[in-house]
Amino acid sequence: TYTITTIATQCHFWDHHRKAWSQDGCHVGPQSTVSSTQCLCNHLSVFGSSFFVVPRTVNIQDTGKLLLQVASNPIGVALLASLLVLHGAVGVWAWRRDQADVRKVTVTVLADSDPRAHIRYVVQVFTGYRRGAATTAKVGKLLPV
Repeated sequence: TYTITTIATQCHFWDHHRKAWSQDGCHVGPQSTVSSTQCLCNHLSVFGSSFFVVPRTVNIQDTGKLLLQVASNPIGVALLASLLVLHGAVGVWAWRRDQADVRKVTVTVLADSDPRAHIRYVVQVFTGYRRGAATTAKVGKLLPV
């Protein structure tokens, strides 16, 4: 079971003119945690903090039951389904593109002029990454003997 705790904090100061707590000029600081609140105010006064834990727990078993209630939120379910279908379609498209690239990679073993040589070389030719990048020239490499 997962539990998500949401807290709401506010900083207040005692306004002597209104005889009430006010938030004017005060805000919650970035170092606030679940156990303490940092109040940043632009004036000197008596100030305090309100701290409220929003009662909301997430139960995975109840989530499954809620997802089965399509009639209560058809737009959300339709959006989720369309995102899943789009994700699957992009995945299939990317897999097919990868397979097409694998088919283009070839190794050509060239006949050696010296049958006693046991050295192998790998020569790679890159022509570019844009669509249709290729060369019509004959590419050659002269290796030292």
